[in-house]
Amino acid sequence: ATHGGGDTARAALVIREPQPGEWESIDLGLLDSAYSATATAIADDGTIVGFLGYLGSCSCWRGFIYKDGAMRQLASRGGSDLPQVIGPSGKIADNASVWDTPDALPRQLPLEPNEMASVVGVNQRGDVLFTATTRVPGCDASPATCTDRSRAVLWRDDIPLDLGSLGDSTVDPWAEAEA
Repeated sequence: ATHGGGDTARAALVIREPQPGEWESIDLGLLDSAYSATATAIADDGTIVGFLGYLGSCSCWRGFIYKDGAMRQLASRGGSDLPQVIGPSGKIADNASVWDTPDALPRQLPLEPNEMASVVGVNQRGDVLFTATTRVPGCDASPATCTDRSRAVLWRDDIPLDLGSLGDSTVDPWAEAEA
């Protein structure tokens, strides 16, 4: 830098890594007529996914993605979308669907009839790990005596792989995916 009298000077700009406990708050905002937003997951690159609540004609939830300072709605087939995870591959999942990209329509998780899913995560390859749970018939009448049947599933290359159980098959084998 130079000063009007011909003086010169040097300055060094030091940009340091944030220290533990330091953070910056970012208002993600809302889209269109949304009345609420919930962020549910963040990827290593800072991409955030979550869902927006809408009133009016749909009274539903729609998924969103926030990336590079901009929020936009995920593609939807209708109903409600509640994105829960985003993997390093960019694949997004909720407890019923998977978005291969934010612009692609979501695909249904491969579930058996009467199963519900609980998604755990998506890895770099785009594999989706989830627990599929079936409620035993008649459980609604007496929930205290019911045992749900669960299985851990890895959805790889569009093929659902049942991860099996370490339980004794004569008792009531089940498995849950947790991490």
